[in-house]
Amino acid sequence: MVKLQQIASKIKGSSFLGWLYISFFSTYFKLIDFFTKTDKKQILFVSFSGRQYSDSPRAVYEKMLTDSRFGDYHFVWGVRNDHMVPPNKRTVCVNINSLGYYRILAQSGVWIGNTSVERLIHVSGRQHLYLQTWHGIPLKHLGPDEPELNFLTRYWYKHAKFDLLTASGKYDQKIFKHIFPSSRSTQITGLPRNEGLGKDVNSGKLVKLRHSLGLDYGKPTLLLAPTFREYQQDDSTGETKLTLDFSHQQAERLLNKFNVLYRGHYFVGQTQNNPFVDVSKFSNLNQLMEISDLLVTDYSSIMFDFSLLHKPVMLLIEDLDEYSAKRGLYIDPRELGLSFAMSVQELVDLLQNVDLTSESAKVEAFVQRFNPITDLGYASRVIMKKVLNFQ
Repeated sequence: MVKLQQIASKIKGSSFLGWLYISFFSTYFKLIDFFTKTDKKQILFVSFSGRQYSDSPRAVYEKMLTDSRFGDYHFVWGVRNDHMVPPNKRTVCVNINSLGYYRILAQSGVWIGNTSVERLIHVSGRQHLYLQTWHGIPLKHLGPDEPELNFLTRYWYKHAKFDLLTASGKYDQKIFKHIFPSSRSTQITGLPRNEGLGKDVNSGKLVKLRHSLGLDYGKPTLLLAPTFREYQQDDSTGETKLTLDFSHQQAERLLNKFNVLYRGHYFVGQTQNNPFVDVSKFSNLNQLMEISDLLVTDYSSIMFDFSLLHKPVMLLIEDLDEYSAKRGLYIDPRELGLSFAMSVQELVDLLQNVDLTSESAKVEAFVQRFNPITDLGYASRVIMKKVLNFQ
């Protein structure tokens, strides 16, 4: 696994190797595509480059499974581990890192993903319907705006041709049109993954989840969900590491008042110095947000999703200057209207006397600004209609 990551990192980082990769696999795919009959009723799903069974692709897939209009469709998941997808007689899995994946890519008439489905080679055509449900509203720079983005990924951003790219509002629609200039349509629909958000608040599933995590019902639950720092990548393994800067005393003060759940970014290989309950591998992020009373994040797009629950969001932005210089931000997080702390100590002090009701009130204007679509099922309906009309 480490060797594969090292090879992938070298290919992405080298313009020459990246160009060879694009040339070879684009040609390879086109040959397969020429000799393969495309099935317009076969849908390929990919979430986070095959790392997860989650997010908007999962939300759309699960709706299709129960919709009679898709009774004669069959589904494929591109994954790195086929055990993550629940068994279903109409669904198969394919290893996204295999050569056989390109045959499935050619065979499937519809592609639905939240990152690159086509493995960064930007292939498309009239035989395929490419629906991109990007994995969140961007606060941090993406694509051509990232100062240190590797050649291969930068090339994909420029040339990716989506038949539909979903956006949550005018803010991210404008950004997406800029970073994905070849996308055929960018439409304000909201995100499919948010449709079920808030529906399970009092369900038995959440009771079981709280119990399985060992949460104290006498305390509110805080979800700590930082993003990754690509400039902290370990070149020897290709993994990104994150160190939580909570001292023993700071963590103890926080744990005395809250249940604390830690959710790491999917790019983070390992988290060091983590004194909290690690839920990074738990696939249903909506349920984690639903059992949480408060979100603490930094520059992650999770803040936009969590705000739809009308619960407090606070920001820990102690490395704002470094992050702004090395990654870049579309908006200064201090101007979002949310409470923020510039150090771990400041955050811990703020949380000792936090008024969750007043913090929730700050979220309302934030929601109106970034998530104006109130019909959370609209995105899935738009996508499903696109698929049904693709004949």
